[in-house]
Amino acid sequence: MKVAFYVTSHGFGHASRVTALVIEFIKFGCDCYIVTDRPKFLFPKESSLCHIFERRTDIGIIQDSWKLPAVEKTFLALLDFWDDKERLIETERNFLQEKAIDLVVVDIPYLPIISAKKLNIPVYAITNFDWYFNYVELVNKNTDPKILEIISEIYSIYQSCDKSYILPFSNEKSVKALPNQIMCGNLAKYSKPKRRSICEEFNINPEKKIALITFGGIMSDISYFRNITSRKDYVFLTNSPIGDADNVVILPRDYDYSLLISSCDLIITKVGYSTLAETCAAGTYLCYATRDNFPEDEPLVAELRNYPHSQHFHLLDSEIKIDLPSGKLRKYKHERFSLKNKNIFLDMFRSFLTDKYSTLNAVIDFGTNNSTLMIYSDNSQEINIAHYDIRITGIGLNLKDGLINSKSFILAKQELSIQLEICKELNLRPKILVTNIGRIAVNFHKFQKEVDSLFQADWEILSADREAILGVESSLYWSGKLSDFYNVDIGGSSTEITLIKSGKIMKIISLSLGILTYFHKFKASRLNFEQISELIQQDIEIKLMESHFPLKESQFIYGIGKVFQNLACIYKGKLNYEPFIGIEKFDLQDFMFSLHNLINHKSKYNYHDYNGKKLDETIFYISLGILQALNNILDTKKLFVNPWGIEFGYLIEKRSRNNEV
Repeated sequence: MKVAFYVTSHGFGHASRVTALVIEFIKFGCDCYIVTDRPKFLFPKESSLCHIFERRTDIGIIQDSWKLPAVEKTFLALLDFWDDKERLIETERNFLQEKAIDLVVVDIPYLPIISAKKLNIPVYAITNFDWYFNYVELVNKNTDPKILEIISEIYSIYQSCDKSYILPFSNEKSVKALPNQIMCGNLAKYSKPKRRSICEEFNINPEKKIALITFGGIMSDISYFRNITSRKDYVFLTNSPIGDADNVVILPRDYDYSLLISSCDLIITKVGYSTLAETCAAGTYLCYATRDNFPEDEPLVAELRNYPHSQHFHLLDSEIKIDLPSGKLRKYKHERFSLKNKNIFLDMFRSFLTDKYSTLNAVIDFGTNNSTLMIYSDNSQEINIAHYDIRITGIGLNLKDGLINSKSFILAKQELSIQLEICKELNLRPKILVTNIGRIAVNFHKFQKEVDSLFQADWEILSADREAILGVESSLYWSGKLSDFYNVDIGGSSTEITLIKSGKIMKIISLSLGILTYFHKFKASRLNFEQISELIQQDIEIKLMESHFPLKESQFIYGIGKVFQNLACIYKGKLNYEPFIGIEKFDLQDFMFSLHNLINHKSKYNYHDYNGKKLDETIFYISLGILQALNNILDTKKLFVNPWGIEFGYLIEKRSRNNEV
């Protein structure tokens, strides 16, 4: 599932809360595209599942200071922005089409809504206010009639949203333009308290109370705060100087304040959604100032009446009046402000899929190193892949005497649980196809039992032959006129090779070797790639000869599974391999020559796994080594990379039984 997030070009708060939501989408395997001109430090690091595009999406409200909106400048900028409206709409329409986006989420730009609607892409808004509300509240009797027309048009654009997720710190008036409203809980970034490390980082006496002074993305002169620096029981963190007091720490301009809020004792700020939401979620004491003529302040301050761990302070003649609390400050936790980031994601995810597809099913390929979830619509007319998620479980890592390592056991359960939670949210009972790990791990039943205590699923531990047959079903579906080929599935601990002649299975072999097998064998060695590759080839050749497996019967290899996806991605210099309806074809000699060059020249490659980490260098060597060995032994010329594995083969088998293929 591919989701585009459009973030307003106003302040930092919207970017911060969208990041909190994007993190959940990424966690559950969604491909996220963030379009905004906000600083990159506010967002997750770019990875195979997170892509950031720097473009302005609206004009927000222009400010000369944190306290006052520049109304005239804002409306003049809005007029200029509207003059370029058609070009901006077309730019985003082309972008959404090129990236094959499934869902658009806005917070809360309006023009991308038109772009999405031109392509029949659903749009979900998420906010505590809309720009219609802010602009209409700033209108006066002297406002240009053209501005009034634009504001009215913005209202109409918002009305075309499919769903509107309304955050706390809002009221009926602040989101009046948004249709199909769903009241949702608090959305904000959260970081675990790390007080000790913060004290070490900034050389703070841990006996002191820490106060964070933040006024969002607007640079401000806060020299008038100097009167509170007389409180030597506090250390003040800020990005602007406050006189020459020795209890002030100046933070870098690009420091992510959300990392500090839960670790500080007190926050001094202006009202703004994200700082308030993050502070209330963390239970940190809050001192807040209101702004002049900002419409959104009304719902923000109204919500703070439910947060007694706070005080409103005033600016008086170039100084501030705050009664800083003495003694130890404890955290105040209230369910009203607890974070609902995951709940919001799950509701969006479920709503999107159930609105788009009348029926859904799920199948999981659970292997020795990876778990692949495929959610698909059970439609006799066509195959629709609704969601596809591959994640590393490492369950076969450090397998010893047939026993799954305790650390691998826990990690694998966590990763599989993420996929099963998605299925549970959709009321699906997935089929879990277990490959070689289920055949070789004597304590796999214990793993299965623990998972079953949390989720409902139907398990099938595949025989080697059945695993190979499902892989063949997947490739045959895409092979078209190609009827003779070797189907190869390189797994973590086993590799299945099948010879297909005239569209029929002639011979299957399952070799008890795979990526993790050789990883353990070579990870501590000082062998170079050529030496590793030669040893792998000798090993595979002996096993194939002993089994009398037919060699040199076809020039084509169909490679299925994540290993071939990784190699194809590195070959093409892409960040990630996007599954698609179709097959990619490569000349094997050129393919391997190019990958060899990366190794010979110690070049960097771009492939990242779903968690943003680059593919391990040794894993890359071994993957290429196995492919090179198979190419030499089988004497093949062309490689077809099938992005779908046995999970797709299971779907084809199921449809065949129902006479749907």
